[in-house]
Amino acid sequence: MLDKRIFSRFPNIKFIIPHAGAVLPIVANRIPLAKGLNPELSADQLEIQKAMSTQYFDVAGMVMSQQLPALLQMINPDHLLYASDTPYTPTPVVLDLANKLETTDMLSEPLKEKMFRQNAVRLFDLKLSEL
Repeated sequence: MLDKRIFSRFPNIKFIIPHAGAVLPIVANRIPLAKGLNPELSADQLEIQKAMSTQYFDVAGMVMSQQLPALLQMINPDHLLYASDTPYTPTPVVLDLANKLETTDMLSEPLKEKMFRQNAVRLFDLKLSEL
């Protein structure tokens, strides 16, 4: 998406990147180095920090202990969303992963409240009476 300039061409679209960005938060600092491999790349094809700062990220799957800390260093915590990967992940695994997020000391209680509820309410402009 960065290479195809999706983020710069469509700045008003709010993308939700799944699985805490997968490997992206861990390797993002290497993206600007691609200019050395391909001098034809433009600045907006290399601005991973800028692109990530405007996107939303769900925490489906096993995002602890490397992905989540790396992601939180790069994004606004108001862009972190809980997702369970149901029905693709078996229910016992979903419950276990949710419990790990609920009980981790890696996230403050206010950040957990944002991730589990408030950020999605704001993003989707939900009314509390609808929930």
